Amino acid sequence: MTPSVAKVIAGLALTFFTLFTPTFAASLMSGNALSFSGSLFQDPCQLTFADSQITFICPDKGGVSTQPLSMQQITRGNVVLPGVEKVSMAYLNSAKSKAEVRVDYF
Repeated sequence: MTPSVAKVIAGLALTFFTLFTPTFAASLMSGNALSFSGSLFQDPCQLTFADSQITFICPDKGGVSTQPLSMQQITRGNVVLPGVEKVSMAYLNSAKSKAEVRVDYF
């Protein structure tokens, strides 16, 4: 067996054991507790850009909410979308021909 074949076999075995071995967390000292917290969240909004506006297509209570917004609305920050905490925009150059849109979800 050549060294490269042995490496491939070892890599596949490691991948198999990593994917199919149950993972758990436990405390090694008695009396201590280990807890996890987090939340489930919905899919992010899809954004489409056209003619100085951005259309947000967001999941909303089992359906879909579609909302076109102008660049002025986003710059002012008065955007209300389901599952979205904040939408902001920053220009990347002084000519204001390139911008970055940031969407912060709850």
